[in-house]
Amino acid sequence: MWSSFVKLLVSVIIGFTVLITMMFALQQTQQIGHAGSDTLCVVPAGAATGPFAPCHLVFTSVQDAVDTAVSGQQIWIATGVYTDVHTRNFVSQVIYLDKSVTLQGGFTIPFEDTPDPESNPTTLDAEGNGRVLYVAEGQDVTVIGLNLINGDATNLGGKENAPNGWGGGVFALSATLSISQVTVTDNIADGQDRDGTDGGFGGGIAVRNGTLYLYDSTIRDNLAAQYDLGIGGGIALENSDFHIENNVIVSNTAVMTDSYQSAYGFGGGVSASKSNGSLINNQIGWNTAVQFGLGGNGGGFYFENETYTHTITMLNNNIFNNTALQNLGVIGSSGYANGGGVFIYNPYDHPNPPVQPTITVTIHSNVFRDNTGSFAEAFSIGGGIFMANHHENFIKLSFQDNLLESNFANRNPEDGDGLGGGAVFGAAEGVLENNVYISNTAAISGDSIGSALFFASGNLHSVNEVIKGNNWQGTAPKGTIVVDERATVIMTNTVLIDNNNAEDSAAIWAFNGDLHLVHPTIARNAGSFAIYAGSPYTSIPVSSTVAITNGLLVSQAIGIRIEDNHSLFVNGIMWHEVDTAVSQTPLADVTVQNAVVGNPLFAPDGYHLKANSEARFAGMPTTLGFDVDGEGRLFNHPSFGADEYWEQHLYLPIVFK
Repeated sequence: MWSSFVKLLVSVIIGFTVLITMMFALQQTQQIGHAGSDTLCVVPAGAATGPFAPCHLVFTSVQDAVDTAVSGQQIWIATGVYTDVHTRNFVSQVIYLDKSVTLQGGFTIPFEDTPDPESNPTTLDAEGNGRVLYVAEGQDVTVIGLNLINGDATNLGGKENAPNGWGGGVFALSATLSISQVTVTDNIADGQDRDGTDGGFGGGIAVRNGTLYLYDSTIRDNLAAQYDLGIGGGIALENSDFHIENNVIVSNTAVMTDSYQSAYGFGGGVSASKSNGSLINNQIGWNTAVQFGLGGNGGGFYFENETYTHTITMLNNNIFNNTALQNLGVIGSSGYANGGGVFIYNPYDHPNPPVQPTITVTIHSNVFRDNTGSFAEAFSIGGGIFMANHHENFIKLSFQDNLLESNFANRNPEDGDGLGGGAVFGAAEGVLENNVYISNTAAISGDSIGSALFFASGNLHSVNEVIKGNNWQGTAPKGTIVVDERATVIMTNTVLIDNNNAEDSAAIWAFNGDLHLVHPTIARNAGSFAIYAGSPYTSIPVSSTVAITNGLLVSQAIGIRIEDNHSLFVNGIMWHEVDTAVSQTPLADVTVQNAVVGNPLFAPDGYHLKANSEARFAGMPTTLGFDVDGEGRLFNHPSFGADEYWEQHLYLPIVFK
């Protein structure tokens, strides 16, 4: 029995010893695993190389770290400047990324503090000897907290059978690229004169057939092409998805020749073709599509679709001081410029598209300020925005809560023609709502048409828009608003006040289309007429129809002018300080019902009504249940004009809202 007890005791002691040993070994294993992180670290040449507790291995070359890494690893890069350029697969760059890794800068040695890219700048400098980063096909790469500078992709290719450069700073081919807290500056995609046959794409960043996520970064002073053709001075995207948010994209150029050239540029800041994506809360300014050349499109942002269906979303961006064409390239030639701020376009029909190409565009809560189509003696269209479509399907547009201020279609002081100082909407259908157009100019000199808005074809409904003080400098335009090319436009609760127009023109010029004004307020606009329906070109057979419901028209020598073959239908209008209500030619079709004379008594802003306004509750019955401020209207007794005056806030039934 004693023997059995001893055996049992020995077994317990041995078991306990084994348990203690295993626990100690496990603890040691956990400690070793923590100390031996999978993170690879990089320090500048000559710096201490550790060992450092957070780092598994330490390198003095970022490319060496990438070559050692396996997909999924992180590579931490200490503050400093890294200039070593490597040639892989016939292309040269500081880093060739053929693995799905994360590159992160902003660290200090020994990598124990939280990275701070601003205090601890980490710079990859190609010194003009190649790109900074190349992301190979199929990879998913993340780049955080780095400065990517002085890349040059001249003759490094990027597309089949094309010698030109793609992505002077960064080029990703059929890959996913995520970038945050990065500065991309002073890079060039292509610097060779190619006699007009080719050019550069994406001075800062280029992505083909892939995906780009760009956050909290600065894209500055990049150049797509020194000569010929340049696309995307800051960023170029082709057949790629993108999400660009909280970035500063400034002072980039698509084409900047050093002499007068026959150059063409597309997208000074950002260019996207055959792509889907979003621009959210970015600062996009001082970008130029063409410095010297013959044609420029999209100073800030350029989009073009050729096939399939694509979606573009722009929210809360500040788009300012961009230019489509700065200087005319060949003296004595005729140039063009479209979209000083933004250019969105469906080009000519693909011969056999798999589906009928369309673009769905959402532009909400953006500011377009001080953009210019052209400073040259060129024909320029769309100072703030140019939008057009050559396909059968219209562009699907939602344009809401935007401010377009102080944009110029053409700013040349001698002889530059301009059309659509604020925006040009061609072949689009959808809603324009709660937008403000103020102080826009079609042209400083030369022909000037549509200082605020130009509609060409399409089918649009404008709701609660304020159009004020446009074209008070430069050539007086033919129309603050122009309706042309069989456009159908309904404008509800429009405020059109204090705009400048030519003596022989009007605040609204219906050249060749259909316009229905519902509860408009049109007041104090310079020019011969408030509304003009007709064409100065007698050889062109055109016609327009203007309909007005419950309009308020104030301070005009002649209210409405209707020419032969054009029509006017009015049901409810109040005139005030209008010498001649309607002027018409013998073959004009004019019907005016329920017209009255009264004093609207505007508030100091020039369009809201005061309590004792004669326009209050004097209009014809309507089905419109809201005014320009979104407040309710009485169906049976609405006020004339865009505004309803309420002595106090009313909680109205939902039908009024």
